[in-house]
Amino acid sequence: MKKLFTLSLVVLSLLMKAQSWCAPGATWHYVYGAAVSSSYARISYTKDTVINNQVCNVLTYEKEGVRGNFGWPYHYKKTENKIYTHVNNGVVYLGNDTIYSLNFALGTQWRLPKTGANRCQTILTALDTGRINIQGKSLKYMRVTSTKGGYPGMDTILEKIGFLQLFPYDLDNWCIEDCWPEIGGAVRCYSDNGFSYNRSNVACNYYYSTGINQQNLNPAFSLYPNPANHSCFVSLPNTESHLKVSINDLTGALVKEITIQNTATQTHEINLEGLEKGIYFIRLKSNNGTYAPQKLVVNTGR
Repeated sequence: MKKLFTLSLVVLSLLMKAQSWCAPGATWHYVYGAAVSSSYARISYTKDTVINNQVCNVLTYEKEGVRGNFGWPYHYKKTENKIYTHVNNGVVYLGNDTIYSLNFALGTQWRLPKTGANRCQTILTALDTGRINIQGKSLKYMRVTSTKGGYPGMDTILEKIGFLQLFPYDLDNWCIEDCWPEIGGAVRCYSDNGFSYNRSNVACNYYYSTGINQQNLNPAFSLYPNPANHSCFVSLPNTESHLKVSINDLTGALVKEITIQNTATQTHEINLEGLEKGIYFIRLKSNNGTYAPQKLVVNTGR
């Protein structure tokens, strides 16, 4: 009886430590499937379990949205396999692989888990740390540089939430040739039983063009140069008397909108001044329908 009581105390102590990563009710919403769909991923903390004397956080992984493979858009909703994370000495792990630690010394480098091609594995370097006040809570953060397949970038790791741009659960066993974050993207929302944070101006479970079908999707337009700097060009298969150009960031938020009217040309220049360096989606809508969205990489910021 005494041994059972002692074991219960040990397990309870381990469970309390695990809560520093997964607070009760923790739920994340991410942009998902940027290359071939407009979707979101929801990661939800459900419970703790003990595996090999290690407390593990059990997370459910769900996806919903519209896929557009090969011009045949359709709605989908899917629940993936469960994710198991754990915390040890302040380091958050996915299985045996490091996700992050806010206690890493500046200059520390580590690799995110990746089941696909090695060339697409993300290498991170701790840059600086500090604290930020969000909704009355002082949260620790760490800024990091990241390189994925030779593509450089920056991200912020925020206490309770984790990465703001990177999707740490890159579980699909494949990789886009240019290694951009096509599968999972930026976090839109985070919430737990005592805190919520929405960094997008769209709903957490938003996905673009719900109910879209092949009949109202126009042929693809050409987009160049891509990557672009201060401007790019869109070339249409036909002339349009009225064209609305929408530019959305990875969270789905509208960052720029341009209206083009009364033109007889099929090629139009799009001014990208004012956009931060990063990945965006160009969407075109005319009187004749909606064009399939395309990804645009902006190399220079503002």
